[in-house]
Amino acid sequence: MTRRFPLFSARSSVGVARRIPSSGALGKGRGRTLAAFLLCAAAWFVPPARSQETASETVQPLTELEKRFEEAYAQIQEPITRLNASYADALARLLASETAAGKFDAVLQVKEEIEGFGDGSEFSADSFRKRKTAHPSIAAMRTKYLAERKRLWNVGRKSRADLLRNYQTALASLEQEQTKLGNLEAAHAARNARMALDGDARFSPDDPAEGPSAFRAKIHLVAKGEVELRHNGSRLSCRNLFPDRTKYTNGTSGDISVKAGDVVVVSMKSTAVYRSFILSIESEDGRTAIPVACADFRYLGSDLGERALNPDPEALAMIDDSPEAGTPDADMSTMWLGKSLSSASRSGSEWVRCGPGAVWHSYGVLIREDMLRPGGP
Repeated sequence: MTRRFPLFSARSSVGVARRIPSSGALGKGRGRTLAAFLLCAAAWFVPPARSQETASETVQPLTELEKRFEEAYAQIQEPITRLNASYADALARLLASETAAGKFDAVLQVKEEIEGFGDGSEFSADSFRKRKTAHPSIAAMRTKYLAERKRLWNVGRKSRADLLRNYQTALASLEQEQTKLGNLEAAHAARNARMALDGDARFSPDDPAEGPSAFRAKIHLVAKGEVELRHNGSRLSCRNLFPDRTKYTNGTSGDISVKAGDVVVVSMKSTAVYRSFILSIESEDGRTAIPVACADFRYLGSDLGERALNPDPEALAMIDDSPEAGTPDADMSTMWLGKSLSSASRSGSEWVRCGPGAVWHSYGVLIREDMLRPGGP
C-alpha cells in the first residue's frame, strides 16, 4: 500500500488567516493589511498643485496606489500561497518515497503532478480534471487541497470585499483630484483602472480557480440483488422499478447535492450467479455526469456498522482493494439500456461483481474532480 503523506497543517493555515486583520483595522508591522490604509490613499497620493508636470509625474500616484493594492491583496491571499507551498512540498516527499521504493509508474505520475501544479500560482481545478491520476495518494491529496483552498478562500472573503471597495474609492478620488489639476491623462488612467475591477475574477464570490461547485443530482443504479445507497454517510431513498427488490434493483435515488470529495457507498447482498451492479451520477440539468468505473470502487468489507459505512475520504483513497469486474445477465443489461442516461455514463460506467453469500458487501467511491464529465446525448 502506498504511504500516506499529510498535505498540510490545518492549524498553521488557520493561524495565518487569523493574523490578517479585517480591512477596517490599522495595525503596525508586516502582518497588517493595507486595505484600511487605502481609505485615505486618494488624499495621500494627491500631487503638489503645479501647473506643469511631466508624463511620468502624472502617472506616479496611480503607480504607487496600484503597488500598495497588490501588496494588500497578496497579504490577504497569503494562507493560500502557503497552502500551495505545502502541496508542492508534499509532492516532493512523495516523489522521494516512490523513487526510493523503485516504483517506476508511480514516480512518473508524481512527476507529472509536480510539473502540472508548479508553484500553484496559476492553479485551476480544471487542471486536476484534465490531468487524470490513478495514484491513490495524489487523489487523496487533491481532495484535501481543494477542500482547504475553498475554506481559506471563504475566510478571506470579507477582507477582499473591503479591499476592493477601498481601492475603488481611492481610484475615484485620484481621478477627481487629477482632473482638478488638469492632469487628464492621469485622471483617465485612474478611471480605466477602476472600471477594470468590474471584471476582476479575484473578487468574485467563488474562487475563480475552484471550477464547478456542488450540483443537484441523482444516482442511477442497476443490480441483481438487494442494494442500499449512502452519500457521505446518509442513507438514500431509492425508487426501485422492479417489483421484487430481493431479486433485482432498477433504481434511482432521491436528489442529492454532489461535489468532488464526496463519498458514495453501495452495499449489496446477493446469492445470484450474476451478482453485479452498475451506477452513474447525473445532474438534474443534464450538464454533468459522473460515470463510475470498476477501478473507482474500493471494497470496504462485509456486514459493516454505520461508522464504517461513512469512511473518511482520504482513508478511502488509500485503500488498495478494488472489486472484480462484473457481468450482467440479459435482464440487467435491458434495465441499464432502458435508463435515460448520457453518453458519458453509457461509455464510462462499468459493472462491478459483488461478493458472495447472504451478507452485505460494501463498496465505496470517492468522487474526484477528474471523474466529472459533460452530460448530454
